[in-house]
Amino acid sequence: MDFSKFLADDFDVKDWVNGAFKVAQKDAPGKADAHAATLVMKLQLFIQEVNNSIEGDDVPELENTADYWLGSIARATMQTYCDVILQIPELNPHATKQLATDIDYLSNVMDALGLQTSRTLQNITALLRAKPEEFRQTAKALPRRLSSTIAAMRDLEH
Repeated sequence: MDFSKFLADDFDVKDWVNGAFKVAQKDAPGKADAHAATLVMKLQLFIQEVNNSIEGDDVPELENTADYWLGSIARATMQTYCDVILQIPELNPHATKQLATDIDYLSNVMDALGLQTSRTLQNITALLRAKPEEFRQTAKALPRRLSSTIAAMRDLEH
């Protein structure tokens, strides 16, 4: 696998990930959310492919390149995931729990890679896990715009 494109000075990971979404949107209009749902699985496939490449070579530069690439892809994936989550119009209690569980799964994948879950994703999880009566208190310590968006999604007073 050629990692050189990911190290180019003009490489923008977010543009690369968003480009994948645009292709999916063009191929199947209205299915962007379904495409986002498979993002974690696709990330795992990338990870396996990178790991297989590294295991076959004892080249330190490849490991550093792979780490850089993987970290960049992971950060862009988390940002794109946050963007998609924040576009959800409403969540019932069951969907709220499921989304929090899905985010936990992604966090476990990131942890297994030695990467930290983004602060925004951690904040979203905290707001999703907050009981309705505790939401306002939880939201006080977090960015107001994010709290307001999640409150509206969950149909909670903020």
